[in-house]
Amino acid sequence: MSENKVKIKNTKTMSEEKKFFWISKVLFLFTAIAAISNIILFFVATNLVPNIKVQPFFIESKNLAEKDILVYKDYRKDLSRRNVKNEQEFYKIKPNSASFKIAENNIKKYIIDRETIVRDTESMFNNWGNESDVFYFSSEEIYKKFSETKTFRSVIEQQRDLGWNKIVEIKELKFHSRANEWIADVIFRYIQPNGMPFKTLEKRIVLEVGFNLNELKRNKDNMYKNPLGFTVEKYFYTSVNKAP
Repeated sequence: MSENKVKIKNTKTMSEEKKFFWISKVLFLFTAIAAISNIILFFVATNLVPNIKVQPFFIESKNLAEKDILVYKDYRKDLSRRNVKNEQEFYKIKPNSASFKIAENNIKKYIIDRETIVRDTESMFNNWGNESDVFYFSSEEIYKKFSETKTFRSVIEQQRDLGWNKIVEIKELKFHSRANEWIADVIFRYIQPNGMPFKTLEKRIVLEVGFNLNELKRNKDNMYKNPLGFTVEKYFYTSVNKAP
């Protein structure tokens, strides 16, 4: 009798052990599936978060005469074929392309924003500050040189009112493909507080611009400000009468 009780007890113990064994197996399986799912979700989320991966897209046109036909082209394949190391490639402007039109528009805006002076501190911060197009369109060296000028320091750092406005008019903008330079003939009109002009100057500005992947990387937190990495690499004045 006692032997039968012992056998029954041993049988119950064995069945309970098997039960716990299978339960632990199932729980382990669910834990493993959950862990794998979390890892997959993590990688998906990091790829979906904006500005984590910077992918440059240029715009090309099939026919510039037909303004409504624009094709977005992904240049990642071209980059891999060119064996670019550490994204040091600087794309020059190709004449008669959509990138040419983008560069032309950006240059006009850049010159006007950079050269215009108004007697309003907030407007000047919007034009010249570290959230401006002048900042995002300039290479680090170009913006550094600009920020070290007497006018920049007076207006931005000291917040001084210069007592006059400077209006900018672009007479002509030409591209010289051989030198990869843009030549802008501009007129600066200096206006007194009463609205009367007191000085007019003609200047010639020489620029070198392109699409720079380094600038995309530098400004990746605010990539929407300059999604193509348009960058001014050279900016200086020369005589209007001097041949480019």
